[in-house]
This record gives sequence, structure tokens and C-alpha cells, in this order.
Amino acid sequence: MLGAAAATVLVAGVALLGAPAAVASGGASPYTTLSVAIPAAPSGLAVDEATDKIYVANACGNGDCSSAGTVAVIDGATDTVTATVTVGFLPYGVAVDEATGYKADTVLVIDGATNTVTATVAVGRQPYGVAVNETTNTVYLANGNSDFLSVIVPSSLDVPPPSGLPGTSVTVSGRGFNPGETVKVTYKTGLASPASVTLCTVTAGSDTTYTCSGSIPSTATAGATGSHEIAAKGQTSGIKVKTAFTLT
Repeated sequence: MLGAAAATVLVAGVALLGAPAAVASGGASPYTTLSVAIPAAPSGLAVDEATDKIYVANACGNGDCSSAGTVAVIDGATDTVTATVTVGFLPYGVAVDEATGYKADTVLVIDGATNTVTATVAVGRQPYGVAVNETTNTVYLANGNSDFLSVIVPSSLDVPPPSGLPGTSVTVSGRGFNPGETVKVTYKTGLASPASVTLCTVTAGSDTTYTCSGSIPSTATAGATGSHEIAAKGQTSGIKVKTAFTLT
């Protein structure tokens, strides 16, 4: 962007790019260095600017493997470790999606609010680098001992309109299911019987997306007015994502 300020890039063991004049001219450094004790040898980190938390992947190193396979959560305001999350063996890369609170190390998803592992994603051998496209919430993972890049696509479900009367036509769409698998979309009635009604089924495309149409059940089986759950579930993977529909 024209007119935008140039960023300062810090590279460990390398001269600063775009360093302040005091450093470039040999003057006193304008930076202060602090040390934060962490459980084991750090191998990667990421910062959540929204919460001022730093996530550090701890791999085995320096002769200390007692806390290897963890992610340390550091409070940026106090520079202290507030939580340690157990993950897989030898975690290296960490990335943060600030829009959704999605924290990823090598193959695990960590909930930033509870510091718990919420999902495990199969990727290639020896995954190292990870990055997040916050616009699409897509995660890209470099596999150090495999000849491919893993692209992790979060499951999604969109059902417009989000509310309506019994019999309302809806168009269901989303992504994040295995290519070629059947995705079944159901409406939860809240009744004893039928507890749910199938709105539509569709096969996920090669790009993991799916689209199908259906109708909210008639008055007899739609259930009471208010919020109801619409869920899309992959019949092979078991992946499930849901959203709310308000019956008026």
C-alpha cells in the first residue's frame, strides 16, 4: 500500500531490517530484552494480538524432554506462563487465527479460551511450519518428511434464510468435508418423534464444498417456535457442523 509505514523485521542471529537509527549508527539499542522461563526447548511461536497471548511450541531439546510435546501459553501483560497444553510429540509450528480463536500446532487444534485440545487433524510426516489465512480460516502445514503440503479446511454450514415459517425453503452450503463423501443435512424438531428430519443429502466436491436445498418441515413436524438446530454431517468422516434456525 502506498504511504504505509515500513515494518521492522526481527531475525534471530541476523542484522535487523529497517532498524532504528540508534542501532544503525552504532548507538544504544532502543530494545529491552526480557527472559520468560518455559517448560522445554522452544521450537515455534505465535502471538494472538487480540488477547495478548503468546503460544510457544516446546519440542525436546537441550537434554530436557520432560515437558516436550506441549504448548506454553504466555500472558503478554505479565510475561509469565499461565498454562501448558499437552499436544503431540515434537511440536514445531504454531499459528493463530484471531478471528475464530483457532490455535494450531503441528496437528492439533487448541481452544484459546480453555487451553484444551479440541481436535486432532491427520497431516504428513514431521510437520514443521504452519500458517493461517484468517480471511478463509484455512490452515497450511508444511510436512518436513513428506512431499506435500497439508491444507486444513474448517467445516462450515450456512443456511439462508436463518429464520422462517414451517415449510420455508432453505439453501444449505459450506465446506470442510472429505471430497466425494456424502453429507447429510438434518433439522432437529425438538419433538419426541420425529426427533429430526432430513433436509437434503449431497456429495462434497473435490474442493470440500457442498450445496443442497430443502424445506423446513410442515407445522405438524416442525416443532415449537423458537431456535432449532440444523446440522451437516459427513457420513464417512463423521465430521459434524451445526447452526441455528429460528422457527417463527
